[in-house]
Amino acid sequence: MRFLGKRFAGGAAVFGMLAMAAMAGAQPAAASSNCELKMEKHDFWEGHTICASSRVGALIDRIEFWGDDSWPFSDHKVGGWVAVRETPANGEIVVFDEQHIFNEDSGIPYEDDEVYAKVFMRDPATNTTWEVRTNTVSGDFG
Repeated sequence: MRFLGKRFAGGAAVFGMLAMAAMAGAQPAAASSNCELKMEKHDFWEGHTICASSRVGALIDRIEFWGDDSWPFSDHKVGGWVAVRETPANGEIVVFDEQHIFNEDSGIPYEDDEVYAKVFMRDPATNTTWEVRTNTVSGDFG
């Protein structure tokens, strides 16, 4: 697995990264965060994690990718985690899957892979941390 870079809505592209304007306004009393996972096939599968947080200044510390399995099997982490410290919580993080971690049901014939991400965020002003779970994406990621 190789960390491609960070992509943010706005400005000009620089090595897979786009600049993003910071969210304006005061921090709401009840801040919320959400993230979405999308898969794209190029030379390798790419996991695109797109996040938004209403917490001004929030950062993403790391992302873990998980295989979503039905009972009686439990979900399992695939490929460790990606450190993305000091990444603004509003934007897109792209991870190349060179080691086929998204192929989480390998060896099971006719079985789609179901992958989601856990995104760990932090508010540097209060050192508060929280976890955001993305949607589950299904497909043949082998």
